[in-house]
Amino acid sequence: MRFSTNKALLALAVCSSFVCASAAMAADPVSGNSVSMHFVGSVTGSTCDVRPFNSAGVDATTINVGTVKPDGSGATAAVDFYLKPVNCDANAITSTNASILWAGSGLSTVGLLNTRGSATGVHIKLTPVNEGGANTIDATSGVQADNIIKEGANIVYYKGTTALKGSFAYKVGLEVDAGATPTQGTVDSDVAYTVAYN
Repeated sequence: MRFSTNKALLALAVCSSFVCASAAMAADPVSGNSVSMHFVGSVTGSTCDVRPFNSAGVDATTINVGTVKPDGSGATAAVDFYLKPVNCDANAITSTNASILWAGSGLSTVGLLNTRGSATGVHIKLTPVNEGGANTIDATSGVQADNIIKEGANIVYYKGTTALKGSFAYKVGLEVDAGATPTQGTVDSDVAYTVAYN
């Protein structure tokens, strides 16, 4: 019985659609407005993603820089991380030169400011590390190994004898502002980097 009822409803729906279609064909055509569509894309020479990873090989786009006490003692040791090329095209990296530009509204003359956190009297210290191998910091780089990346000194240049296919090593940690007594609170800030192989 239920099946029969469904068949009857289906037949009624089909008949109704034919009647509507006939009526629509008999009516005057309705002209529509012209609509423009916008398509975007890009042609890019980018052949790799350079992503941050911690020493365990885990994605490190967010890094806990640790704690420091209000008297300035007990600072957590700096955290190692690496910028590593991933998802590369075959033979994508052939250059023996590279530069990494660090940028952000929080970059200051002492390092990276605590732009969104509530703690005061501290900043974030970000430094490149020279681990040797192919990815060696160039002697002409404005930022040398263990120097703080800051406003006016925020590009690290690398030069190798072979293609720079390895990781770029860095350390990051908390540092007390000179002459300051830190107040309790959170530390939260962002920085962006751009890697160019040339």
